[in-house]
Amino acid sequence: MTKQSKNKKSKGLTILLGSAGGILLGWALNKYGKDQMKQLYYKMTDKIEDIQNKWYTDGEKRAQTLEKIKSEVESER
Repeated sequence: MTKQSKNKKSKGLTILLGSAGGILLGWALNKYGKDQMKQLYYKMTDKIEDIQNKWYTDGEKRAQTLEKIKSEVESER
């Protein structure tokens, strides 16, 4: 085997391994990015649900308070 032949094989192998590494790295980053987006989506939906529940319970408390005031006013008449 001549020196030129070794260099060509070495270049080909380097290009092949570099391409394979790039493909694997791209796949891993794409998968990781999707997982991050899913986690962000679930965190946001959980946070929104918590806010909705808080508004609901606050509204319910206010309604009970108003009903109590209303009944007190009507009982004093």
